[in-house]
Amino acid sequence: MRKIVAAAAVFVLTSSVCYGQEVTPTVAAGTKALLFEFDGLNFIRANNFQGGAGLKYFLSEMTAIRGSLQLAKANRDILTNPVAPNTGVNGSQDATTIGASVALERHLRTARLSPYYGGGVAFSTTSTESKNALVGNPPGAQTTIKNNGAGENIGGVGYQGGSNIGVFGLMGFEFFVTKDVSFSAEYRLGFTNTSQKDQEVTIGTTTTTTKTGSIQLLGIASSGVFTMAVYF
Repeated sequence: MRKIVAAAAVFVLTSSVCYGQEVTPTVAAGTKALLFEFDGLNFIRANNFQGGAGLKYFLSEMTAIRGSLQLAKANRDILTNPVAPNTGVNGSQDATTIGASVALERHLRTARLSPYYGGGVAFSTTSTESKNALVGNPPGAQTTIKNNGAGENIGGVGYQGGSNIGVFGLMGFEFFVTKDVSFSAEYRLGFTNTSQKDQEVTIGTTTTTTKTGSIQLLGIASSGVFTMAVYF
């Protein structure tokens, strides 16, 4: 929530400073921009891998192609506080997500406020691992779970081991606060296929693998993505 408020504050303050200035963006074939998508403005689960950084390239004055990459890693230590004569083994939770998306934008006009529509494809993969904390004299065998079918919650954020691939339509607007800096907001409607990774539970030297299935989701974004672009 604080990230959302901070992003909105940057937009409002920058806009108020620059509103009185004459801003006429210069966009043509070959124009490029670095993209920074603010984390915390999530879509439905089908699209929650869209945050990150990327590049936008204009094919013509009204058409642009863009791509973005994401790398996210979260971890949590689960500490034990054994009382003698017991000893303890600390537990942990880890999650890693990598993803990429490519989209095409078609702008309706080249002006300070530029509405656009388009579509794109996206892919991401997430892996999780958890180890339970143990206390005993001696502690028992630690259980390691890779890609828990129920997911992992780390710091209030849910992670599900699996791969997502989807297509989406989008519509939004881009507002130039200066000729070289803009902010964009958009909504998306998309279809995503989620294939969960097999769950592996290891206790000592014994590993049990559980097969999981896939999920198809169709829905409109419950909130928008907020992007800053720096043109060069």
